[in-house]
Amino acid sequence: MRDEEVFANIELWLKLKSVNVHALVDTGATRSIISMRLAKELDFVPYDKTREIGTAEEGGKLRLIGYCVVEKVVFESVEIPIGTSLFEVAENLRGEVDLILGRDNIDLWNVKVEKGKTPYVELDPLHFLIV
Repeated sequence: MRDEEVFANIELWLKLKSVNVHALVDTGATRSIISMRLAKELDFVPYDKTREIGTAEEGGKLRLIGYCVVEKVVFESVEIPIGTSLFEVAENLRGEVDLILGRDNIDLWNVKVEKGKTPYVELDPLHFLIV
């Protein structure tokens, strides 16, 4: 873990299965990525063709091999009041990280990230009506 990294506890549900994960909350990431280990537990859907995307680390690349849709999310003990959420599956996610929460879900879930605090969900009813 690096000093500037922020983590949150997230519970992901699909049907009757759930996984708990200590997720990296990355406001610089455009998409949310889940490790292949967790995706296998949540029945991921493989892509026909593997894709690569760049990371913030110099020369870093992630190999995206599929996607995973979850039906319910609990973020820091708060259930997110929307339907499904999507995560892309990376074959080579950094060893100690099982989930990167990117801007797609940060914005969708109305997650607030403040320096020195644990990230939290602001349950603004108007936000979730619009989404």
